[in-house]
Amino acid sequence: MTSERITSQSIINQIEMLIDDLIHIEDHGECTFTTKDKGSVSDKKWQDWNWAQGVALYGLYKYAKLRNSQQMYKEIEKWYEVCLKEEVKEKNVNFMAPILALSFIYEEKPDDRILPHLKSWADWAMNQLPKTKFHGFQHTVFVAENKGQLWDDTLMMAVLALAKIGVLLEEPGYIAEAERQFLVHTTFLMDRKTNLWFHGWTFEEGNNFGEALWARGNCWITIAIPELFDILGDKISPAIRMFLTDVLESQVEALITFQDEKGPWHTLINDPSSYIEISGTFGFAYGLLKASHMGIIDPGKYQEKGVKAIRGALPYIVDGKVGNVSAGTGVGRNADFYKNIAITDMPYGPALAILALTEYLKDETLSGK
Repeated sequence: MTSERITSQSIINQIEMLIDDLIHIEDHGECTFTTKDKGSVSDKKWQDWNWAQGVALYGLYKYAKLRNSQQMYKEIEKWYEVCLKEEVKEKNVNFMAPILALSFIYEEKPDDRILPHLKSWADWAMNQLPKTKFHGFQHTVFVAENKGQLWDDTLMMAVLALAKIGVLLEEPGYIAEAERQFLVHTTFLMDRKTNLWFHGWTFEEGNNFGEALWARGNCWITIAIPELFDILGDKISPAIRMFLTDVLESQVEALITFQDEKGPWHTLINDPSSYIEISGTFGFAYGLLKASHMGIIDPGKYQEKGVKAIRGALPYIVDGKVGNVSAGTGVGRNADFYKNIAITDMPYGPALAILALTEYLKDETLSGK
């Protein structure tokens, strides 16, 4: 798309190709893992209940809503019809990710078959999900307990869904818990030197592991804060809103200082020797554009940086496939860990691209460019 004029229609065409690739992604075993109950789960295969697919479903939902695309709504509904047939036996933070899009679908089209799933997951997050000190959501996954660990992924994968269910069910306790999670995660994951975010924190050791300023982990924050504001609306505490506005602005102010001259970011934001990572770049683009459009951050200062990221990332999309996307990434102990994460075709690549490009379509200045 490098030589193609960037118009609304060209962006729509690109999104449609991304969606087609997304729903046909296959896992040949490279991203399939065995769960504790001897089942299997994929980070990659489209019709499997996991976090990567959850982010992808949210991207599809945003596009379906913007375009009022009944075809996209049908794709989403088809996914849930297949994947809700067998209840997830072993709940964890990452497995809560598909509940976010489901809660929005329920809001638009209430269905008695969906409501028990929303209630079950919210109850689990409040009462069964293991908690760290300060009542943080321990980042449990199907392959590890991660005792005493906070990860920046958690806010996107579990906390936003809890907030949305709190609004839908008029449960102020759920909303307050979601707000607390943003405070706790900010306290232990935000780097006081750069205002970027570390990937993880361990209460067991009292440190931030390898202190990695990892791109995709940071993009979850750039996305999650404006999403929380959007989800809660006037139900958010004014003090929380003011605090998180400052948190986001300080993060993006630091972020743009490390933006590559062509627009993307490296997988370790502050390490230009690490490879360009496009899922994180699209995540940053989405967060910058959404926060600018909502007036959370100064659009005159940051909107053009989001557009620059879009333009820099578009050449990495070829025939609907997003290149330079790092595979699922646990918390690493050093920089080499992140530099050596494999690049592969993953659902969150096109998902984050779809989110960013959908938000880009809202840009009043797009037409004619």
